[in-house]
Amino acid sequence: MIDTKTLTPEHIGRYVRYEPTGEIGRIRNWKGSLIFVVYHCNDEWDRYQEFTAAQTHASSLEWMPAGYVPPGKEAGV
Repeated sequence: MIDTKTLTPEHIGRYVRYEPTGEIGRIRNWKGSLIFVVYHCNDEWDRYQEFTAAQTHASSLEWMPAGYVPPGKEAGV
């Protein structure tokens, strides 16, 4: 679970995992206990802010480890 009371602008763009399905996404913004996460962006994670975000309850999200890089991006693909 992510505590929205501790979120700061530095958390925008951070990778999270949606626990019910294991989907990985990036935080776009938040309001109250809802976090808006981009899950599908055609693997164009650098452009995630240009894609539609899904409203996700904070209790369903977990942080990915700091420095997480999606598969295929390690080599700059």
